[in-house]
Amino acid sequence: MDRRYMKLSLIFVPMIVYLSIMFRVIDNFCEETDISTDETVHSTAVLKNTKPDTNMSRYLQSLVKKYDELEQEKVYLLSLIKSLLGRNTLSQDKNNFMNELDKMVHPRIIKAQKPKSDWSSTETNIVKPKYLFNCTNINKISLKQKIGHGVSKQAFLGIYHGQEIAVKMVTRHQKDVRNCLQKLSDEDIVKRHECFMFPNMKLMKEILLLEQMDHPGFIKLLGYCVRSEETDSTDLSEHGVTAVYEYGKRLNVANLQFNTFGSRLQHAIDLADFLSYLDNSPLGSLRVRDFKETHFLLVNSSIKMIDLDDVDNLEPSCDIYYDTQDTEYGNETKARSTTCEFDLPCYMGLCIGSNAKNNLKMMNKLFLSRLLHPKLFPSSVSEKVSDLLARIDTSNISAAVLVQQLSNIQKILFSVYGH
Repeated sequence: MDRRYMKLSLIFVPMIVYLSIMFRVIDNFCEETDISTDETVHSTAVLKNTKPDTNMSRYLQSLVKKYDELEQEKVYLLSLIKSLLGRNTLSQDKNNFMNELDKMVHPRIIKAQKPKSDWSSTETNIVKPKYLFNCTNINKISLKQKIGHGVSKQAFLGIYHGQEIAVKMVTRHQKDVRNCLQKLSDEDIVKRHECFMFPNMKLMKEILLLEQMDHPGFIKLLGYCVRSEETDSTDLSEHGVTAVYEYGKRLNVANLQFNTFGSRLQHAIDLADFLSYLDNSPLGSLRVRDFKETHFLLVNSSIKMIDLDDVDNLEPSCDIYYDTQDTEYGNETKARSTTCEFDLPCYMGLCIGSNAKNNLKMMNKLFLSRLLHPKLFPSSVSEKVSDLLARIDTSNISAAVLVQQLSNIQKILFSVYGH
C-alpha cells in the first residue's frame, strides 16, 4: 500500500471510530432525554390545573435547553463525520492536519474566545508609553543647574522623584542662536524664530536617531516634547523642543588608565562593540565625525555617547579614472582611484567601508590606545594586546573581529586571575 494511504489510515480511521462512538453515545443520551421530557410534559399536563411550581418550571426549562444542545451536537458530529469521509486527500504535514481537525471539532471554543479590542471598542485601551516623559508630564521635572553646553544646546541637571536626569534644550544664550539674533535688524526682528530653527533641528536629529537605534553605547533617551521652534523661556511647561536623558558624570579619559586591567579591558570591549553596531546600524554604516571627550559620559561605570549632532551615514565620495600604461606586451588599461583613504576601492562613486575605519581610527586615538596600553596588562597577555593594538593602528582589523580578539584575551585573564 502507498505510504501516503498508510499514513491516512493511521490517523483517519481511529478518528472516524472515535467520532462514531461519540455520535452513538449522544444519540442514546438524547433518546433518554426524549423519554424523560415526554414523561415530564405528561406529568405537567396532569397538573395543569394546579399552581405551577417555580422549581419544576426551571427544571423543565433546563431539560429543554439541554435537549436542544444535544440535538445540535448530534447534527454537528454527523456533519463532521460526513465531511471527513468525503476527504480524498490528507495534508502532507500531520501536525497541520491535526490542527485543522482540532479547529473543526472545537469551533465553539474558538468562537467563545474574547475578540481583541480595537479603538472602536467601548473598553479602555491601555497602551504603555515607550518613554517616561512627554509633553503632559515633562514640566514635573525640576531644573537645578546648567551642567553643559555646546554651540547650539544647553544641558541642565533635572530632578524627578529624587532621581537625577539630564535635560537638553535650545536657548537664546547659545552661540548659534545668539549670533543669529545679533545680525537681525529691527525690521527683521519678526524673523527671530528662524534663528532657533536650525539648532532645534539638530536636537530633533538626536531624538530621531535615538528613536531608531538601540545600543547601550548611546545615552538612553527618557522622553521628549516638541511644541514649537522658538521660546525664550526655560520653563518646561512651554519650551519648544526638549529632550530628557539618563544622567551621567563627566569623563576624564586619562583617569581610565588607573582602573584595573579587567575594567579597562571591559571598556575596550564595550567600545569595540559600539563601533561594530555603528558599522551595521539600521540606518547603514554610521560615522561619528566629531570624536571628543566631552561627547562621552560615564553612566554607572559604562562609557556612553551623548552628542549625536555630527553622526551620519554618508560614505565619502570618490572618482574613478582609467590609467593606460605601456607594457612589454602592449598597452594595459587599469581602473584606479586615489581619493579613498585606507586603500579602499571606489565603488559606485563611494568609498565603502571608510566610515567604519574612520570610527576605529578616532576611537583608538581617544580611548583604545590608552585603555589597551600593553605595559598596563599582565605579561601573560601583554604580547597579544600589543599585536592587537598594532592592527588597530594600521586599520587592519574590523570592529567585529576586535570584539572577538578582546573577548579571547578577557577569557585568558579570567582563567588566570578570576576577573
